[in-house]
Amino acid sequence: MREPRCLPAGCRRFKARTQSGSREVRGRCGKTSQTREGARERKETSWWHPAWTERLLLSDLGESEREKELLMESVQERLVEFSLEAHDLYLNKSVPHLEGPPEPLQFYRDWIGPNKPCIIRNAFSHWPALSRWTPKYLREKIGSKVISVAVTPNGYADAVAGDRFVMPEERQMSFSSVLDIIEGTVRQRRARCRVQKTGVFYVQKQCSNLLQELPELVDDLEPHIPWMSTAIGKSPDAVNFWLGEENAVTSMHKDPYENLYCVISGEKHFILLPPTDRPFVPYGLYQSAVYQEQDGGEFKVIDNVDSHKVPWIPLDPLDPDLERFPQYRLARPLCCTVKAGEMLYLPSLWFHHVRQSHGCIAVNFWYDMEYDIKYNYFQLLDSLSEVADGSSSFSHKIGHLTGSTTPDRTGVSSLTGQMTKDPLWQQSDVLF
Repeated sequence: MREPRCLPAGCRRFKARTQSGSREVRGRCGKTSQTREGARERKETSWWHPAWTERLLLSDLGESEREKELLMESVQERLVEFSLEAHDLYLNKSVPHLEGPPEPLQFYRDWIGPNKPCIIRNAFSHWPALSRWTPKYLREKIGSKVISVAVTPNGYADAVAGDRFVMPEERQMSFSSVLDIIEGTVRQRRARCRVQKTGVFYVQKQCSNLLQELPELVDDLEPHIPWMSTAIGKSPDAVNFWLGEENAVTSMHKDPYENLYCVISGEKHFILLPPTDRPFVPYGLYQSAVYQEQDGGEFKVIDNVDSHKVPWIPLDPLDPDLERFPQYRLARPLCCTVKAGEMLYLPSLWFHHVRQSHGCIAVNFWYDMEYDIKYNYFQLLDSLSEVADGSSSFSHKIGHLTGSTTPDRTGVSSLTGQMTKDPLWQQSDVLF
């Protein structure tokens, strides 16, 4: 989910938009001897040579361009090694499942501290929302409520389109009108009729819209997750409500929050990348714009004049352009599906791309991350990655390191195939 365009009251700071195949299974006490030896070997063969410090200092005083290139190549090699080493040492090859709500201290030690995602089952089985939130109930409870709805021509809100970062048109609609669109789409598809509407609709405003726009629903769940609030010693900054069509897609991005994502009905499909994969994730600066539907039903892109350019990820992880973004060949995405009644813990600064089944309903809790040394290190990694990505030799370096033009995207391919083979709107029969 994208970072909020406005922040809940009381927020103190502005938030900018901003796994190895041969390793043994690690035990509870830590890394295997094989992993430790590999780390020790990498440390002993340090990438930095003392003479390079002098070269770096002299680079502004007339040293040759070749010296600068050699130094940059060394930085690029170390960035790649740094990211792959994280997968070797502590990252999982898939998203683990917990069978119940954890103890606060244990959850902090096992997941928040190491910054690793997991899916938690039976974490909110006591919420009335799981059984109550049917279309009939929601119409009776909040049908007349006017809410903010994001509308786009293709389902991509807050995403790169050409040379623009385009945000959705935001409309004020009654909740019943949104349900009419979602239920109408299902009925017409089952009857093999053409859907007579323009645009893709998504309830996704992220300014704690559950508490601000739909407070009538709060009694059906909890305003926070008690064990999470205890684990990190704070309440959530925002509690968001999500409801949308199958074509609504959340483009790849990261958030400065510890995120608990709870699926009430339907399914959410996530593609995740750890912060340590930042050297393989491309960024660009884009003119900000917004979609606006015209009288004829077509959408026009309108520039936001006098706005700053927005840094965003132009890559689609479902179909990455490896000619344009060769560094993504080394990324190791994790794919997972979060089903009704399950909760995804999505750690701060993890990159994520999200799709959903038609009519999926979800609620998420954003807990402000700690701006500690991990954040400081990530900012350094981000800066170095930006410099390396701008180097003309990086593409060649990636090709040399991989020896291949095709990434390991087995999980992504199977997820895409699943969504193509079984249209997601057919999976929503229980609710719609």
